[in-house]
Amino acid sequence: MRPKEPPSNISPDAQTVWWTTIQNLRGIDLLHLVSPAELAAFCAAVAEMPTLQGLMACVNEASEAVAKTQAGAARGEQQAALKRMKDAHKAYDEASSRVYHVIINFSRKYGGTPASRARLGLMVWNGTKWVRTRRKRNNKSN
Repeated sequence: MRPKEPPSNISPDAQTVWWTTIQNLRGIDLLHLVSPAELAAFCAAVAEMPTLQGLMACVNEASEAVAKTQAGAARGEQQAALKRMKDAHKAYDEASSRVYHVIINFSRKYGGTPASRARLGLMVWNGTKWVRTRRKRNNKSN
């Protein structure tokens, strides 16, 4: 099935990623392989990257707070700072694991890695230049 319009349940940022990804996949003749559900999941994951950056900023702030409270702070303050840091790390780990898993799997499947490009017969490096090894699709029905 060929994806056409983005689903209405993805964010506007994900819809922007949708159109860019559609153009890129069409340019390397892979659009016909992608299901709309896979594409929507990928676009939503890419659109969530700024959220991950925000979570990383929270982790950094919590780590700085722990470093500041280590010297001379009351035990209760140290415990609270450590808990905030632990919670921030947990939130980041859960979100990044989910997002990166979707992005990496999509990339592996649709030419985002050298191995997948070779498997799909896309441009590959032969040691001196990039060459196209993709065979033409047979559009004839049997």
